[in-house]
Amino acid sequence: MERAAKYRGKTTEGWVYGNLIQHETGEYYITQNSHMMSPEIFLVDQHSIGQIVIKMKDGTEIYEGDVKQDELDLPERITHELVLCWVKEMCVYCWIGLSEYIDYKINGIEVLDPFEFWVYMIDVEEMERKGVELVGNIFDKEITKHITKCLQQ
Repeated sequence: MERAAKYRGKTTEGWVYGNLIQHETGEYYITQNSHMMSPEIFLVDQHSIGQIVIKMKDGTEIYEGDVKQDELDLPERITHELVLCWVKEMCVYCWIGLSEYIDYKINGIEVLDPFEFWVYMIDVEEMERKGVELVGNIFDKEITKHITKCLQQ
């Protein structure tokens, strides 16, 4: 069984899904076929590209950069946002806190220490049982505004 990679990227018109191609000019395109001669080929913002990570039994597709809310039961209930991202030190996709994502991906900290940061391994069985409610993705305007606000603090 071969697992096909599927990508998502943002154009000026919205989101497109399919195969990712990098042109010799350095631009990135998403197409329904695996070549540049496709009748439907879309130039995408390279910073918005995300690979599909999970496809739930109900058909929901979860991509790198998607954001979900999570609740912690500490002495008081805390809700925070988690971003799905590739953590190179662990060679795995993980949910990480939004502020950790900003430090790791935007501010460029070298190593994401799982003992120091909010890092959650993906538990597909739990996600299937409880469901997962995505609140957007890191490239949406509302989330981007939040990131900009965090960076200005």
